[in-house]
Amino acid sequence: MHRPVRLLVAAVAVTAVTISVGVGPVTAAPDRRHAGAESRKALSCPLQVLGVTADLHLTARVMDKAVVTGEKQSGSALPFDPTALGYYSAMNITDGVRLRLDAVADDGQPRVVTVTDKVGRSTLGVTVAAMQQASFRPRLFADSIDYRVYTVSRSGALQRWFLTKEPNGDLHFTDRLKLGTGFDTLTALQVASRQKWGGAWRDVLLATTSTGRLKEIVIPLATPKRLRTYTLAKTGYAGTTGLSLSYCQGKVSFSSVIAVDADAGTATWTTVKGTQHPKKAVTRLRGPAGVGEDWALHAIW
Repeated sequence: MHRPVRLLVAAVAVTAVTISVGVGPVTAAPDRRHAGAESRKALSCPLQVLGVTADLHLTARVMDKAVVTGEKQSGSALPFDPTALGYYSAMNITDGVRLRLDAVADDGQPRVVTVTDKVGRSTLGVTVAAMQQASFRPRLFADSIDYRVYTVSRSGALQRWFLTKEPNGDLHFTDRLKLGTGFDTLTALQVASRQKWGGAWRDVLLATTSTGRLKEIVIPLATPKRLRTYTLAKTGYAGTTGLSLSYCQGKVSFSSVIAVDADAGTATWTTVKGTQHPKKAVTRLRGPAGVGEDWALHAIW
Protein backbone atom coordinates (compact mmCIF):
# COMPACT_ATOMS: atom_id res chain seq x y z
CA MET A 1 0.00 0.00 0.00
CA HIS A 2 1.08 3.58 -0.55
CA ARG A 3 0.21 5.74 2.39
CA PRO A 4 -0.85 5.98 6.03
CA VAL A 5 -4.33 6.51 4.51
CA ARG A 6 -5.10 4.35 1.50
CA LEU A 7 -8.85 3.99 1.26
CA LEU A 8 -11.67 6.47 1.25
CA VAL A 9 -14.74 4.32 1.36
CA ALA A 10 -13.99 1.13 3.24
CA ALA A 11 -12.44 0.48 6.63
CA VAL A 12 -8.98 -0.97 6.13
CA ALA A 13 -6.16 -2.25 8.25
CA VAL A 14 -3.92 0.71 7.52
CA THR A 15 -6.24 3.57 8.42
CA ALA A 16 -9.10 4.61 10.64
CA VAL A 17 -10.37 7.02 8.00
CA THR A 18 -13.54 5.77 6.33
CA ILE A 19 -16.20 7.08 3.99
CA SER A 20 -19.73 5.79 3.83
CA VAL A 21 -21.15 5.05 0.41
CA GLY A 22 -24.50 3.90 1.66
CA VAL A 23 -23.63 0.30 0.89
CA GLY A 24 -22.45 -2.12 3.56
CA PRO A 25 -19.35 -4.20 2.94
CA VAL A 26 -19.96 -7.30 0.89
CA THR A 27 -17.71 -10.27 1.48
CA ALA A 28 -16.97 -12.46 -1.51
CA ALA A 29 -16.93 -16.23 -1.13
CA PRO A 30 -13.42 -17.34 -0.17
CA ASP A 31 -11.23 -18.71 -2.95
CA ARG A 32 -11.13 -22.47 -2.28
CA ARG A 33 -8.96 -23.38 -5.26
CA HIS A 34 -5.77 -23.34 -3.21
CA ALA A 35 -5.05 -25.43 -0.13
CA GLY A 36 -3.36 -24.08 3.00
CA ALA A 37 -3.93 -21.32 5.50
CA GLU A 38 -5.80 -19.08 3.08
CA SER A 39 -8.52 -21.71 2.59
CA ARG A 40 -8.90 -22.11 6.37
CA LYS A 41 -9.05 -18.42 7.14
CA ALA A 42 -11.14 -15.93 5.19
CA LEU A 43 -8.92 -13.78 3.00
CA SER A 44 -9.47 -10.08 3.71
CA CYS A 45 -8.25 -7.71 0.98
CA PRO A 46 -10.12 -4.37 1.26
CA LEU A 47 -9.20 -1.85 -1.40
CA GLN A 48 -10.46 1.27 -3.09
CA VAL A 49 -9.83 2.08 -6.73
CA LEU A 50 -9.73 5.76 -7.58
CA GLY A 51 -9.98 6.70 -11.25
CA VAL A 52 -11.28 9.25 -13.71
CA THR A 53 -14.04 8.61 -16.23
CA ALA A 54 -13.98 9.68 -19.87
CA ASP A 55 -16.13 12.70 -18.94
CA LEU A 56 -13.61 13.65 -16.20
CA HIS A 57 -15.58 12.65 -13.11
CA LEU A 58 -13.56 11.27 -10.22
CA THR A 59 -14.76 7.82 -9.17
CA ALA A 60 -14.09 6.01 -5.88
CA ARG A 61 -14.90 2.31 -6.19
CA VAL A 62 -14.71 0.23 -3.01
CA MET A 63 -13.76 -3.42 -3.25
CA ASP A 64 -13.07 -6.44 -1.10
CA LYS A 65 -11.00 -8.86 -3.12
CA ALA A 66 -12.64 -8.89 -6.57
CA VAL A 67 -16.07 -7.69 -5.45
CA VAL A 68 -17.28 -4.09 -5.70
CA THR A 69 -19.09 -3.16 -2.48
CA GLY A 70 -19.78 0.53 -3.10
CA GLU A 71 -19.05 3.49 -5.34
CA LYS A 72 -19.22 7.28 -5.36
CA GLN A 73 -18.50 9.81 -8.07
CA SER A 74 -17.76 13.52 -8.04
CA GLY A 75 -20.79 15.72 -8.57
CA SER A 76 -18.94 17.83 -11.12
CA ALA A 77 -16.25 17.13 -13.70
CA LEU A 78 -12.61 17.94 -13.07
CA PRO A 79 -11.44 21.11 -14.88
CA PHE A 80 -8.45 19.23 -16.33
CA ASP A 81 -7.60 15.73 -17.55
CA PRO A 82 -5.19 13.98 -15.17
CA THR A 83 -2.89 11.20 -16.33
CA ALA A 84 -2.06 10.01 -12.79
CA LEU A 85 -3.11 10.47 -9.17
CA GLY A 86 -1.26 9.98 -5.90
CA TYR A 87 -1.77 10.56 -2.18
CA TYR A 88 -0.91 13.90 -0.53
CA SER A 89 -2.83 13.96 2.76
CA ALA A 90 -6.08 12.95 4.47
CA MET A 91 -8.03 13.94 7.55
CA ASN A 92 -11.27 13.21 9.33
CA ILE A 93 -13.82 16.03 9.21
CA THR A 94 -17.32 16.34 10.67
CA ASP A 95 -19.37 13.46 9.24
CA GLY A 96 -16.75 12.51 6.67
CA VAL A 97 -13.26 12.55 5.25
CA ARG A 98 -11.17 15.00 3.26
CA LEU A 99 -8.52 13.51 0.98
CA ARG A 100 -5.92 15.50 -0.96
CA LEU A 101 -4.37 13.96 -4.06
CA ASP A 102 -1.38 14.85 -6.20
CA ALA A 103 -2.37 14.93 -9.86
CA VAL A 104 -0.26 15.21 -13.00
CA ALA A 105 -1.38 15.93 -16.55
CA ASP A 106 -0.03 16.18 -20.08
CA ASP A 107 -0.20 19.98 -19.91
CA GLY A 108 2.76 19.85 -17.52
CA GLN A 109 0.93 21.54 -14.63
CA PRO A 110 0.73 19.40 -11.47
CA ARG A 111 -2.23 20.02 -9.21
CA VAL A 112 -3.66 19.16 -5.80
CA VAL A 113 -7.15 17.68 -5.96
CA THR A 114 -9.12 17.91 -2.70
CA VAL A 115 -11.88 15.31 -2.36
CA THR A 116 -14.51 15.74 0.33
CA ASP A 117 -16.94 12.97 1.19
CA LYS A 118 -19.63 13.20 3.83
CA VAL A 119 -21.83 10.46 5.18
CA GLY A 120 -25.25 10.54 3.56
CA ARG A 121 -24.17 12.44 0.47
CA SER A 122 -24.41 10.60 -2.82
CA THR A 123 -21.54 12.44 -4.55
CA LEU A 124 -17.97 13.49 -3.81
CA GLY A 125 -17.05 17.17 -3.55
CA VAL A 126 -13.94 18.09 -5.54
CA THR A 127 -11.78 21.23 -5.73
CA VAL A 128 -8.52 21.75 -7.63
CA ALA A 129 -5.48 23.97 -6.95
CA ALA A 130 -2.43 24.31 -9.19
CA MET A 131 1.09 23.60 -7.95
CA GLN A 132 3.81 26.13 -8.72
CA GLN A 133 5.45 24.15 -11.50
CA ALA A 134 5.32 23.69 -15.26
CA SER A 135 6.66 21.11 -17.72
CA PHE A 136 6.25 18.16 -15.34
CA ARG A 137 5.10 15.46 -17.75
CA PRO A 138 6.10 11.98 -16.58
CA ARG A 139 4.81 9.05 -18.61
CA LEU A 140 4.20 7.07 -15.40
CA PHE A 141 3.87 8.43 -11.85
CA ALA A 142 3.79 6.66 -8.47
CA ASP A 143 3.67 8.13 -4.95
CA SER A 144 5.35 6.57 -1.92
CA ILE A 145 4.21 6.88 1.71
CA ASP A 146 6.08 10.16 2.18
CA TYR A 147 7.46 12.92 -0.04
CA ARG A 148 9.23 10.54 -2.43
CA VAL A 149 7.74 10.17 -5.90
CA TYR A 150 8.80 7.80 -8.66
CA THR A 151 8.30 8.47 -12.36
CA VAL A 152 9.14 6.94 -15.70
CA SER A 153 10.10 9.47 -18.35
CA ARG A 154 9.08 9.33 -21.97
CA SER A 155 12.56 8.01 -22.79
CA GLY A 156 12.17 5.13 -20.30
CA ALA A 157 14.23 6.48 -17.37
CA LEU A 158 13.12 5.63 -13.84
CA GLN A 159 13.47 8.72 -11.65
CA ARG A 160 12.94 9.68 -8.02
CA TRP A 161 11.66 13.13 -7.03
CA PHE A 162 10.81 14.91 -3.77
CA LEU A 163 7.50 16.69 -3.33
CA THR A 164 8.64 19.93 -1.70
CA LYS A 165 6.65 22.60 0.11
CA GLU A 166 8.46 25.93 0.25
CA PRO A 167 8.21 28.32 3.26
CA ASN A 168 5.80 30.48 1.24
CA GLY A 169 3.54 27.47 0.64
CA ASP A 170 4.56 26.77 -2.95
CA LEU A 171 4.42 23.07 -3.91
CA HIS A 172 6.52 21.43 -6.60
CA PHE A 173 8.50 18.30 -7.45
CA THR A 174 12.25 18.78 -6.97
CA ASP A 175 15.59 16.97 -6.61
CA ARG A 176 15.18 14.68 -9.60
CA LEU A 177 17.45 11.65 -9.40
CA LYS A 178 17.87 9.24 -12.30
CA LEU A 179 17.78 5.69 -10.98
CA GLY A 180 18.08 3.70 -14.19
CA THR A 181 17.09 3.29 -17.82
CA GLY A 182 15.32 0.66 -19.90
CA PHE A 183 11.89 1.06 -18.30
CA ASP A 184 10.20 2.08 -21.55
CA THR A 185 8.14 -1.15 -21.71
CA LEU A 186 6.32 -0.41 -18.43
CA THR A 187 2.62 0.34 -18.86
CA ALA A 188 1.62 0.90 -15.21
CA LEU A 189 3.49 1.65 -11.98
CA GLN A 190 2.51 1.96 -8.31
CA VAL A 191 4.21 1.83 -4.91
CA ALA A 192 2.99 -1.25 -3.06
CA SER A 193 4.65 -0.78 0.33
CA ARG A 194 7.65 0.33 2.34
CA GLN A 195 9.41 -2.50 4.16
CA LYS A 196 12.58 -3.07 6.11
CA TRP A 197 14.75 -6.10 5.58
CA GLY A 198 18.48 -6.69 5.65
CA GLY A 199 18.71 -3.67 7.96
CA ALA A 200 17.53 -1.23 5.26
CA TRP A 201 14.23 0.42 4.40
CA ARG A 202 13.03 -0.13 0.84
CA ASP A 203 10.17 1.01 -1.35
CA VAL A 204 8.50 -1.89 -3.13
CA LEU A 205 6.93 -0.97 -6.48
CA LEU A 206 4.77 -3.13 -8.73
CA ALA A 207 4.63 -2.60 -12.49
CA THR A 208 3.28 -4.20 -15.65
CA THR A 209 4.90 -4.39 -19.06
CA SER A 210 3.67 -4.24 -22.64
CA THR A 211 4.46 -7.96 -22.99
CA GLY A 212 2.16 -8.84 -20.08
CA ARG A 213 4.63 -9.31 -17.25
CA LEU A 214 4.09 -8.31 -13.63
CA LYS A 215 7.29 -6.86 -12.13
CA GLU A 216 8.50 -5.95 -8.65
CA ILE A 217 11.01 -3.10 -8.34
CA VAL A 218 12.80 -2.79 -4.99
CA ILE A 219 14.40 0.58 -4.26
CA PRO A 220 16.56 1.03 -1.12
CA LEU A 221 15.83 4.46 0.38
CA ALA A 222 19.45 5.16 1.33
CA THR A 223 20.95 3.88 -1.94
CA PRO A 224 18.16 4.19 -4.53
CA LYS A 225 20.42 3.61 -7.52
CA ARG A 226 21.00 0.07 -6.26
CA LEU A 227 17.46 -0.91 -7.18
CA ARG A 228 16.61 -4.47 -8.19
CA THR A 229 13.92 -5.65 -10.59
CA TYR A 230 12.19 -9.04 -10.43
CA THR A 231 9.59 -10.79 -12.58
CA LEU A 232 6.62 -12.01 -10.52
CA ALA A 233 4.58 -13.30 -13.47
CA LYS A 234 5.57 -13.73 -17.11
CA THR A 235 2.06 -13.44 -18.56
CA GLY A 236 -1.44 -12.26 -17.71
CA TYR A 237 -1.08 -8.45 -17.68
CA ALA A 238 -0.99 -7.42 -21.34
CA GLY A 239 -3.12 -4.35 -21.90
CA THR A 240 -2.89 -3.12 -18.31
CA THR A 241 -3.19 0.66 -18.15
CA GLY A 242 -3.39 1.17 -14.38
CA LEU A 243 -2.81 -0.54 -11.02
CA SER A 244 -4.53 -0.02 -7.67
CA LEU A 245 -2.91 -1.65 -4.67
CA SER A 246 -3.62 -2.50 -1.05
CA TYR A 247 -2.87 -5.25 1.46
CA CYS A 248 -4.36 -8.61 2.31
CA GLN A 249 -4.71 -9.64 5.96
CA GLY A 250 -3.29 -6.22 6.90
CA LYS A 251 0.24 -7.36 5.97
CA VAL A 252 2.44 -4.97 4.00
CA SER A 253 4.21 -7.94 2.39
CA PHE A 254 0.91 -9.37 1.07
CA SER A 255 -0.27 -7.18 -1.81
CA SER A 256 -3.73 -7.07 -3.36
CA VAL A 257 -3.60 -5.86 -6.95
CA ILE A 258 -6.40 -4.61 -9.19
CA ALA A 259 -5.05 -4.37 -12.75
CA VAL A 260 -7.21 -2.21 -15.03
CA ASP A 261 -7.37 -2.45 -18.82
CA ALA A 262 -9.18 0.77 -19.69
CA ASP A 263 -9.27 0.01 -23.41
CA ALA A 264 -11.06 -3.31 -22.87
CA GLY A 265 -13.09 -1.93 -19.95
CA THR A 266 -12.07 -4.83 -17.69
CA ALA A 267 -10.04 -5.52 -14.56
CA THR A 268 -8.40 -8.47 -12.83
CA TRP A 269 -7.51 -9.29 -9.23
CA THR A 270 -4.10 -10.64 -8.20
CA THR A 271 -2.46 -11.37 -4.86
CA VAL A 272 1.29 -11.31 -4.26
CA LYS A 273 2.33 -12.92 -1.00
CA GLY A 274 5.86 -12.38 0.27
CA THR A 275 7.01 -9.24 -1.53
CA GLN A 276 9.94 -8.99 0.89
CA HIS A 277 11.32 -12.11 -0.83
CA PRO A 278 10.52 -11.39 -4.51
CA LYS A 279 12.33 -14.47 -5.81
CA LYS A 280 10.06 -16.64 -3.64
CA ALA A 281 6.90 -14.51 -3.72
CA VAL A 282 3.66 -16.37 -4.49
CA THR A 283 1.76 -14.54 -7.24
CA ARG A 284 -1.81 -15.60 -8.06
CA LEU A 285 -3.85 -14.07 -10.83
CA ARG A 286 -7.21 -14.93 -9.29
CA GLY A 287 -9.48 -13.83 -12.13
CA PRO A 288 -11.77 -10.99 -13.23
CA ALA A 289 -12.53 -8.14 -10.83
CA GLY A 290 -15.65 -6.03 -10.62
CA VAL A 291 -17.50 -8.06 -13.22
CA GLY A 292 -20.22 -5.97 -14.86
CA GLU A 293 -18.56 -2.66 -13.94
CA ASP A 294 -17.25 -0.22 -16.53
CA TRP A 295 -13.47 -0.13 -16.11
CA ALA A 296 -12.87 2.52 -18.79
CA LEU A 297 -11.07 4.62 -16.16
CA HIS A 298 -7.74 6.43 -16.35
CA ALA A 299 -5.40 8.02 -13.78
CA ILE A 300 -5.87 4.89 -11.65
CA TRP A 301 -4.71 4.93 -8.03
